[in-house]
Amino acid sequence: MPTVSVCLPVYKGERYIAAAIDSVLAQTFTDFELVITNEPVQDKTPDIIATYSDPRIRFYQNEQRLGLVGNWNQALSHGTADLLVLMHQDDLMQPDNLAAKVAYLHNNPAAGMVYSNIRQIDADGTVIGGHWLPESQSVLDETYSGERAVQRLLTEGNIICMPSVMFRRTVVSDHWFDPRLAFTCDLEMWLRIASQSEVGYLAAPLIDYRAHADQETSRFSRGQEILEYQQAVEIALLEHYDGPQPKLAEQAYAYLRNWALGMAKWKLKSGDFASGIGYFNAWRKIRMITT
Repeated sequence: MPTVSVCLPVYKGERYIAAAIDSVLAQTFTDFELVITNEPVQDKTPDIIATYSDPRIRFYQNEQRLGLVGNWNQALSHGTADLLVLMHQDDLMQPDNLAAKVAYLHNNPAAGMVYSNIRQIDADGTVIGGHWLPESQSVLDETYSGERAVQRLLTEGNIICMPSVMFRRTVVSDHWFDPRLAFTCDLEMWLRIASQSEVGYLAAPLIDYRAHADQETSRFSRGQEILEYQQAVEIALLEHYDGPQPKLAEQAYAYLRNWALGMAKWKLKSGDFASGIGYFNAWRKIRMITT
């Protein structure tokens, strides 16, 4: 059994999939399997994958369309290792990505997951910036208590970039991403893991995160992303804690209200009235989570 399962769900991936696969195969840590699940669309993705002969690659063609969260879960369900990574089809790993995270989890058994800093790249691979929340990223490696990790996620936004995460199978127990959440299923999982374990952070930007117009998640805007953020927080606080968490609920409520109102003011000031109204409506709908 390999040490790590790198799970790569694909949907219309022909433009970037080869670069993503190449970055995984170029890892300095080599004891991994690469599990690829492809949605049934007419493109060249299967042909591109067929050009690789590396025995660590396991390719599965979905018989029917599963959607974003369904395909993520399908990929994870085919993984066999105790350590799991969910890679995006359009992102890239730095060569030491797996090695650094395997070493961290080996040395920190109380941590259920570790994530790293990232760089943002554009459609052509040019670096256009660092993490989308640079003020939240330490210049040093850190280990957070679960309580501190939860508090940060509730008051600073989703500071954890999906493909930068490596997590233990034991902290999810095959309960993968929540299908009730189309946009914030990753946030819910991070909160779920942090409710029971420590969380590690590596300051090196070990992932290149590609920002482009065709991203599946780019359709969540105008306040919809904030309302689903609230839903993810609500699920986490109500379903993954043994007792009430009123302080966390209050902190989440204040953060979401400030986020929505700030976005509404900014969009209206910039002349984007449709988005401004959308964020204002989201601000009106945000409710206190009763735990």
